[in-house]
Amino acid sequence: MNRIFFSQGIITVLLHLLVILLVLFLPFLLMSGTIESAGNFLGRFYLRVGLYGVFFYLCYLYLVPEFYLRGRWILFVSLVVLVTALIYLTDHYLSGALFPDDQFRLVMETVMAVLSERGIYVKPPSREFHAVGFITVNLLLAGSALGLRLAKELTNKEKLRKELEKQHISTELAMLKNQVSPHFFFNTLNNIYSLTEIDASASQQAILKLSRLMRYLLYETNSDRVMLKKELAFLADYIDLMRLRLTEKVDVSVSFPQDCGSVQVPPLLFLPFVENAFKHGISYRETSFIHMALECSNGAIHFRCANSMVSKTDRVEKAAQGGLGLENVRKRLSLLYSQGYNLDISHSDTEFVVSLIIHTESNPS
Repeated sequence: MNRIFFSQGIITVLLHLLVILLVLFLPFLLMSGTIESAGNFLGRFYLRVGLYGVFFYLCYLYLVPEFYLRGRWILFVSLVVLVTALIYLTDHYLSGALFPDDQFRLVMETVMAVLSERGIYVKPPSREFHAVGFITVNLLLAGSALGLRLAKELTNKEKLRKELEKQHISTELAMLKNQVSPHFFFNTLNNIYSLTEIDASASQQAILKLSRLMRYLLYETNSDRVMLKKELAFLADYIDLMRLRLTEKVDVSVSFPQDCGSVQVPPLLFLPFVENAFKHGISYRETSFIHMALECSNGAIHFRCANSMVSKTDRVEKAAQGGLGLENVRKRLSLLYSQGYNLDISHSDTEFVVSLIIHTESNPS
């Protein structure tokens, strides 16, 4: 986050410097249309631009963040009016003292005298006209400072919100890993213990899968992304170990591709759906099923998990055990993939279906 803010700060400073250079170069384009001496014209121009700059940055760096953004709007407006009056008076007296427009005034007096001899009377611009123009420019500068500052604050708040969401997602991932560990490993070890008395070879294979699963949780899930084939291997071991406690009444089918190329996904992305299916989709009293499939094609991942809707008695018992909220999974997907995914969750009286499509080509691996 600091790196993002640092880059944004450099860009902001460069943009401000570019605008200042353009303003400093502007009078050289306007000098050809003035009858004043170059020194007086440039001096008065840079004096006024300097005062405008002081006013703008005073609003941008101090008045807006210290008063407007803190809800003290009346004081903010009062200070803007006060500073505008002070800058106007400073410009009026310094311009007259340092850069008098004698040549311009003499020319105007000569022109007015010639016109009056011909019966044409022209009134020179009044001081009020100059004051109105000065105040208008200052109001525009105050509005620009306010708008730019508000835009900057909104951008910073949005980036901070996303950073906090990422930290929240990381916390949820750690909680997910911890939740997998105690319940799942306790049940799996009990199942393996029972299996050792029935089939020694099968128990050895189960221990090997449990070892791979633990290694994945300990070492692979610390990265932001993992190879999809590793994630699927983890899910296959998880599902095989979950099968140990199932009866023949539960039909579990899994279809995962053998090769997914170099596609990467966030770790444990599909686990909540799988765990939810085993927790809420199987019954020991009646026939039930879990069907899972994943495909990689046309720059997209399509994951589908369907499980049976068990009887009301089983649903009540399993709801009391808790489980991972699918709404948290939706939030994680939204943060990780923005608009590059489609999650559809539907159910009927007999079936609960999760369909997830991730467009990998539009998302960085």
